[in-house]
Amino acid sequence: MKRSFIYLALLASLAAIFLSTYYFKDSYELLPINTKLSEKTLPPDQSWFNYDAPGGEFNVSLPLLPQTATQYLTDPKTGDVKHYEMYIAQNSDGTIYMISLITLPKVLDESEKPLILNQLMNDMVSANKGNKLRSSKSAVYDGMTSIDFIIDKEEHVIEAREFINGKTIYVLTTISKNENKDKTHFKYFIDSFKLKSEK
Repeated sequence: MKRSFIYLALLASLAAIFLSTYYFKDSYELLPINTKLSEKTLPPDQSWFNYDAPGGEFNVSLPLLPQTATQYLTDPKTGDVKHYEMYIAQNSDGTIYMISLITLPKVLDESEKPLILNQLMNDMVSANKGNKLRSSKSAVYDGMTSIDFIIDKEEHVIEAREFINGKTIYVLTTISKNENKDKTHFKYFIDSFKLKSEK
């Protein structure tokens, strides 16, 4: 149980997040969802699944069926209503794979996107005083501006890629203990992610 609370605290910090603590009192009490599972070419020593999001937004490989939480929240500064979704799968070694979607009221201008992505990354770092930004780099993901970054938090490492598609900000994340960190798994996870909606 203690490990679950550690991970849930990391998740709350990570996403900054956007979802009330009601959903995070126990990692196995997140809302279940129906999904279609099929086997896929697997990374070494793993049994991963090809997961189709119920809303049809994306397809991704995960180590097991994810749990999800969703909520509408009003931004206290702007008054805008934003829709938050989170898909979480935890591997047998405790590594967490997470996809977070933040849907905004309107499509952002291209000039706004780097500012929003940098702000979100900085919010994730500053959400917990133990977080330290190890590295970040701008990139292009599937034709869209993206940022890849790594946050160190005590004995954990958080790896993430964030980008904006239409009105939605996507954050793909793994959280793992340093001794369990496997670079190939984060790469496999983010490389397997495919959008199904128009850009």
